Amino acid sequence: MVCTALVGRARANGMALLGDDLSAKQAKEWGLIWDCYTEDLLMTETMKIAQRLAERLDKQLKSLS
Repeated sequence: MVCTALVGRARANGMALLGDDLSAKQAKEWGLIWDCYTEDLLMTETMKIAQRLAERLDKQLKSLS
């Protein structure tokens, strides 16, 4: 199921009528996802993002005290 509000009416209709799959590359180009990684990079990139989030949270918590 395609959300018209996210991809627009023309794209949603085309995908629904033709049954086309949406690749990760297309999803990124259309702004539906932030980023995508190949399987060999997934864990490394996930850990980088997790580290950034943890550092940000740590700074925010320190600013409260």
